[in-house]
Amino acid sequence: MQRNEQVRTRVEAMIGRLKTLEHGA
Repeated sequence: MQRNEQVRTRVEAMIGRLKTLEHGA
């Protein structure tokens, strides 16, 4: 379960970065 949470946090962080990049562009 812990591993899943870590992956989920990483994925969410990546999505947030992509969203910020889109807004920046």
